[in-house]
Amino acid sequence: MNPSRDKPLAGLRVLLIEDMASLRMVYRSILIAAGAEVRVAATAAEGRMLFRDRPVPVVLMDLTLRDGDGLELMNELRSRRADLRIVVITAHGGVGRAVEAMRAGAHDFLVKPFGEERLIAATRSAAQSLAAPGRRPRAIAEGLGAMVGSSRAMAGVALRIAAAAPTMAPVLVCGEPGTGKELTARMLHALSGRADAPFLAIDCRNTPIPEIERALFSDSGALYSARETTLYLADLPFLPLDIQQRLLPLFHRAGSPDTTGHRSLPGQVRLVAGSSEEPGLALARGRLDPALLHMLDTLRIDLPPLRQRGQDAVEIARAALAHYAAGTGKPFDGLSLPVETLLAHHPWPGNVRELLNLIRQIVLVHPGGRVTLDMLPEALVPAPLRALDRAPAPPEPMAGPAPAPTLTPQEAIAALRGLTLAQIERAVIEAAILAEGGSLPRAAKALGVAPSTLYRKREAWEPDPSG
Repeated sequence: MNPSRDKPLAGLRVLLIEDMASLRMVYRSILIAAGAEVRVAATAAEGRMLFRDRPVPVVLMDLTLRDGDGLELMNELRSRRADLRIVVITAHGGVGRAVEAMRAGAHDFLVKPFGEERLIAATRSAAQSLAAPGRRPRAIAEGLGAMVGSSRAMAGVALRIAAAAPTMAPVLVCGEPGTGKELTARMLHALSGRADAPFLAIDCRNTPIPEIERALFSDSGALYSARETTLYLADLPFLPLDIQQRLLPLFHRAGSPDTTGHRSLPGQVRLVAGSSEEPGLALARGRLDPALLHMLDTLRIDLPPLRQRGQDAVEIARAALAHYAAGTGKPFDGLSLPVETLLAHHPWPGNVRELLNLIRQIVLVHPGGRVTLDMLPEALVPAPLRALDRAPAPPEPMAGPAPAPTLTPQEAIAALRGLTLAQIERAVIEAAILAEGGSLPRAAKALGVAPSTLYRKREAWEPDPSG
């Protein structure tokens, strides 16, 4: 009998803060059966008191408590014990809050409903990370920090990542170039039990074939040298078919005795593959091995293009501007409203990568200040709009309001050229909402439509993440 397998949490002191009595009882029973010493609290106040009395190394806590804010409680507990490991618990609709908690230093998060194995794995990982302080929480925070965006589409992606991360199942990540496929693979690794193990990424499109073969199949290669690792194959359809076919048996027998005469991997290796090409088309074109695709496609994460993510482009641009400005020491002061409106409606063929490159270029070229349209590339901004954003604010009027700057009909048409009717309608609606301070009812009144019309249109702009 292996005590570490039968009692994986043996001797671990845990504080559980959960306000639902039924869940509190279930979680407590699972943790005790795994060997943990568990104290339970039903409220933030009770949890605060128990932790003050006995500051345990691991806390599991629901972010939604009746008598207090979970994030505030988390920060308070962490201030009392520097090496505290916190695993936060949230419902499906609270993934955004869980991401905030991860950025603030939480070790991991659990999305209800979750199974017994996931609860034990997260708690055990938190305890094990105490032996390597700072490594795992920082890795996770960096990954989630890069996952900026509050759209429903990205909330769905976060849920799929959270569900897939603790397993060893192969994952196929699909999306247009620049949508964040490698970042998704790194987050799967960071949120797994192998976060401190190597992450091996191979670019199948640009890496010479001999180098790929050496990394995958040589005794001294990176794959065979690691007992535990995540292998990420970027642009899988560019990997020659014969190598795909040689790769497949390795993962069927990873960590198992070799009884077939084929090579097998010496330890636990998780395979994640990325594809910018629709896998079904790649298969039809003879660029994917059917058996390998069948193995990968059982767990698939589809990343939405930036043009389908609503206001995420603005959120990403704000975060990137702050990041790059801090790195250069330049005093940038946010984005102008016309810039934000343009970013929200640009189609972004290069997706997030294109947007990040744009913001990086702006920070490198300009000394600082508020980002206006004249700082953007000319091809991105219609000339009439550029002139309006660059113009200084008019002086205070002596009597009566100053006339607003206007465009001639020809200039207005030029500014909208290249947009579809749906894009123009969306631009007008979002501009009205922004002008009314974010109030949909006031924007609806200004546009002469019912508020319900705007609510329906905004819902239609964001794809359902479950689809």
